[in-house]
Amino acid sequence: MIRTLRARADYGWRHSPRPYVARLRLLVDGELRAAFPGRPMHTAAGPRLAYTGPYEIGKGMLAQVARHPDSDAATGADLELVAASARRLAALPSARTLQLPPRVHQIVRIREDLETTLGGRCRRERQRFNRNRRKEQWTWEHSEAAEDVEFFHRRMHVPTVRARHGADAVSEPLTVARECLFKQGHLFFIRAGGPQGERIAGTLCRWDERRRTLTYRLVGILDGDHSLRLAGALTALQFFVFEWAAQHGVPTVDLGGGAPFLSRGIVQQKMRLGAEVVLAPVPVRHLRMRLRVARDTEGVRDFLVANPLLATTPGGGLEAVYFHDRTRPIRDDVAWRSPGVDRLRIVDLDEFLDRQVKLDGGSSRAPALPVTVGTSPPTAGLLSTFHEGGRRWHTGRS
Repeated sequence: MIRTLRARADYGWRHSPRPYVARLRLLVDGELRAAFPGRPMHTAAGPRLAYTGPYEIGKGMLAQVARHPDSDAATGADLELVAASARRLAALPSARTLQLPPRVHQIVRIREDLETTLGGRCRRERQRFNRNRRKEQWTWEHSEAAEDVEFFHRRMHVPTVRARHGADAVSEPLTVARECLFKQGHLFFIRAGGPQGERIAGTLCRWDERRRTLTYRLVGILDGDHSLRLAGALTALQFFVFEWAAQHGVPTVDLGGGAPFLSRGIVQQKMRLGAEVVLAPVPVRHLRMRLRVARDTEGVRDFLVANPLLATTPGGGLEAVYFHDRTRPIRDDVAWRSPGVDRLRIVDLDEFLDRQVKLDGGSSRAPALPVTVGTSPPTAGLLSTFHEGGRRWHTGRS
């Protein structure tokens, strides 16, 4: 009983849409936590990052920088990231800054069937899905059995997370999955070999009555088998859930979210589905996030160029930001065009760092930053891992 109550309280603190929770988190995370400096982190081949704010917001950024704890805090940080209230951020230095959404989600508007929902997008993946559906006799199952939650969590979700993220693996515990997700949501499986065949993949989704949205929360493939992932089992889960949603009058499927990096493979995969990028739902959307370049180093420049990201515009929208300099070309293998992303902004790092102007839309006495704003996306392949200068940048977790 105590474990269940603790799980519900923890989940509610992190995800509750209730207004009083949002106000309390604004006080605790946006004001009180922001009064303490962040802990510098570093990687063997990357910049040092200092982060101040709640963990569920900062974990994606920390993973993107491939973090390792650093005991030598005296040397300071190369990048400073703060998630706090707008009032707190207004008191911080504004030069060399970028205002980011704390988290972004990607949603799909459901139409009457799968073909209409996807609207001709991701044709190759749909062809592979239809081929495997016939050849492997894939069928989907909607489970209402409580004991299936443990099977899904133990045999699918946890092994998949560990296989993908190793020591950085983070997941919801079984108690949260059972008490906070399953009891307010739906559990789906894919079976191979027909309705009585083996379960090879699954997802646990939560139903949000207020938003009329079915949200992806946990996914997994049997025993974390990489071959099933290569066969498209995870994408097939999405297609099956879209079909179920269309049949049951669900208007929106939220495919989940994370840090605002366009270079993450999972973000690019969802973009191919035509998913719309939106700000994360409450309670974290009441916070603001600011990234500041504290020191101009080779590692900082490598990181910014290698990781195009989403920033907030003065009007509250989203824009794609790509960096470059004289020796580092713009990444043309990461697409940005998506519903919910208003425009493309290309930034010269030499101008951004040398003149110390800012990009967050606020006031500044510095001269306006020379930028290029466009509407045509980069169109090359969509990678999940990027290599530059002998350094390997992972796309992070979903």
